[in-house]
Amino acid sequence: MAKGRRRLRISLIGAGSVGTALAVALHRKGHSSGSVVSGRLSSARRCARLVKCRNFSARLSALPSHQDLILIATPEDAVKTTVQELWRLNIPFDRTYVAHTSGVFSDIILRPLKTRGARIFSLHPIQTFPRNLPVEHHVRSLRGISYGFVGERSSLSLAQSLVSDLGGNILRVPKEAKILYHLACVFASNYSVALLGAVEELISTFSGPPGLNKFKRLIYSSIENTLLVGSMKALTGPIARGSAETARLHLLELQKKHKNLIPLYRTLGLQALRLATKQHRLSSKRIRQIKKALKAR
Repeated sequence: MAKGRRRLRISLIGAGSVGTALAVALHRKGHSSGSVVSGRLSSARRCARLVKCRNFSARLSALPSHQDLILIATPEDAVKTTVQELWRLNIPFDRTYVAHTSGVFSDIILRPLKTRGARIFSLHPIQTFPRNLPVEHHVRSLRGISYGFVGERSSLSLAQSLVSDLGGNILRVPKEAKILYHLACVFASNYSVALLGAVEELISTFSGPPGLNKFKRLIYSSIENTLLVGSMKALTGPIARGSAETARLHLLELQKKHKNLIPLYRTLGLQALRLATKQHRLSSKRIRQIKKALKAR
């Protein structure tokens, strides 16, 4: 923590992978924990031990009367209920910030607490936190990432201070773009994992584990190139070259052995064709041929 920066008393609600990683990282930067509340008492206890907090519980009534920040890191389906329960608690909010880490909701879902005097914002880490990986891995993964922020100017300074302590960067997201922002996160993370799952499935027909590692450099290079020059310029392969015949051969083979992957192949093929078309790489004739091949039944 930078010299002179305010040390916050933070209460965490939701001690899953995200909440625990943030709590531990902030604790190591000198912030204290007022309480840890989680649906599972065992999760609350585990996180509380890591941040040296004696006050942990499965009930929101365990929250102390005063804290600087209440950080809601529950699953998205529980955020609204958590806000409603907080609103009913007999604690002062006039000097308290309340934030949630959901990627899909803006700060609007916290509005009931604003009527009680709280200053509200949304702060979503643009990172993935698989449950089966250790806490230390998740804490390390916070370094250098960005955080999607939605909130009023009165909350921005505190959010920037927190993100600075976490070694990250702020990405200001307009309220009306929050769902699009979350879609981008889902495509970047969840759906890229699903896509690699398809690669694993294809490899499994001719190679035993760990087959995916044989494709590691191809995967990394594709991502690195895209980050370097953008998706349109990084695109290679049969669609970028205009090879409708290759697309037909691919679909025939999938029909024989992996029918479940045909819709995915068609969808991604059309997306690749859109990128190639934007680059003016292909003639109108080749574009028509590829579309016909991808849409053929």
